[in-house]
Amino acid sequence: MSKRIVELFLFDIYVAILKIEKTIESFNTPEELAKSFIHWDSVIREFEIIGEATKHLLNANFLEDKYRVF
Repeated sequence: MSKRIVELFLFDIYVAILKIEKTIESFNTPEELAKSFIHWDSVIREFEIIGEATKHLLNANFLEDKYRVF
């Protein structure tokens, strides 16, 4: 278990969402984004960060189990 303050994982999610929004704002379609490998990879990485932070929140019982997909 991480010794990090659990609420900081919420901040990680928030920052990741802001980065995704900033990255995709210059694209008109998902296809345009997919053709830009650097931007696509950065968006995927931010989703990975969201997933990891969510996992930590669930493991710390910060979120209810009903938010689990699996």
